[in-house]
Amino acid sequence: LAGNGGGAVSVYNLYSYLEFDVTNSTFDGNTSSTYGGAINLGDINTGESGSTYLVIDGSTFTDNSSGTGGAVSVWGEKRGEAPTVVAISDSTFSTNLSTGGGGAFFASSGVGSYGVGQVTITDSTFTSNSAEYDGGAVYLGYTDASVSGSEFVGNYSGRVGGAIVGY
Repeated sequence: LAGNGGGAVSVYNLYSYLEFDVTNSTFDGNTSSTYGGAINLGDINTGESGSTYLVIDGSTFTDNSSGTGGAVSVWGEKRGEAPTVVAISDSTFSTNLSTGGGGAFFASSGVGSYGVGQVTITDSTFTSNSAEYDGGAVYLGYTDASVSGSEFVGNYSGRVGGAIVGY
């Protein structure tokens, strides 16, 4: 159990370039009371030092839980300078839980000029994830996003966006 985010991995208050690759990995039963049950990249402000990249490929996230982003949470990028880029491909998210938004995945900072720059989700499966608020599987706030070749089955949101919500 992680109190400040990232039940397995947390990168917080980052002010420099980062490329973080998660490949052919399994995250099962991790918990955070705040952000990202398995992975949290939070309060990222890279400025002109270069974009931050999170690449998740061929990985499985099962039974993770948190306050925001049941499995993965990415937030706090200052847009326009060097935006954060998130790419998820060929991955499986199942039975993850958020007591806030984004049952499996959350990307946002929640204020006008701030947010993650780009999220791409390709050929991935989201099954039986749930959020007490918005985005049963995926919550996207203040970000450009594309989803292709992916499957969303049996996800639940307490308010809006059983599979995906975007603001």
